[in-house]
Amino acid sequence: DGYRTFFDGDGLFFQWMIPRVIEILETYGTPLDSVELVDEREANDIEFSKVEPVNEMFLMGETGLKLRDHQVSAINAAITEKKGIIEHATSSGKTMSMLGIYKSLDGVIKTITIVPSEQLLNQTFNDYDKSDLNVIRLSSKVKGSKREKAFTDYDHIIITNKLLLNCLDYIQEPYALLIDEIHHYFGDCFSDAMRLQLSDCPIRI
Repeated sequence: DGYRTFFDGDGLFFQWMIPRVIEILETYGTPLDSVELVDEREANDIEFSKVEPVNEMFLMGETGLKLRDHQVSAINAAITEKKGIIEHATSSGKTMSMLGIYKSLDGVIKTITIVPSEQLLNQTFNDYDKSDLNVIRLSSKVKGSKREKAFTDYDHIIITNKLLLNCLDYIQEPYALLIDEIHHYFGDCFSDAMRLQLSDCPIRI
C-alpha cells in the first residue's frame, strides 16, 4: 500500500517472499550471483523420521473413538508437510485432529497450541488432558517464574495468543506450533513474533 515495508533496515524479510524478491531482482537486471541469502536460524537435530503415519485407531486408547477419514488425512498431512492450514467444518472433530498431531509428535518435538481466548484454552486443555500427554494450560493466572518453569517441565503447552507474547523469552528451543482459529489473529506484535522470535519453529499448522 506504499506505507508498510516487508523489509527491515538489515534486509530481513519473510521467507515466503524469496521467490518474489528474486523475480523482482531479475526484472530490474540485478545479477543473481551478487545476491546472498543468509538464513540465521540454528539447525536443529529433530528426528522427524520417527514420526509415523496414523490410522483410524490411533486415538482409540485416549478417546474410545475411531478417527474419521478426514481426521486421519489431516493428521498425516500435518506431520508430513509440517505446515499448512487445516479446514474442518463445525462439529467435524477439529480437536481430535489436533490431539492426533500432538500425539504423533510426542517425544520428537515439543508443541505449543495457541488459542484466542481463555474459554477455548480451558476447553482444549480438558480434551487433551484425557490423554497421557505431558500437557499444561498457561493462563493469565499463572504468574512469573511458574510460566518459565512450564516451558521447561512440560512437552505440550496450550496458551492464549496474548499471553504467548509475554512468554517469548522462555521459548529456548524449536517447537511445533498449532494455531487454532487463525482468523482471530491480527496485528504487528503477533506477526513479528511468528516471523522473528518463533522463526525456527519447523512445524506451523
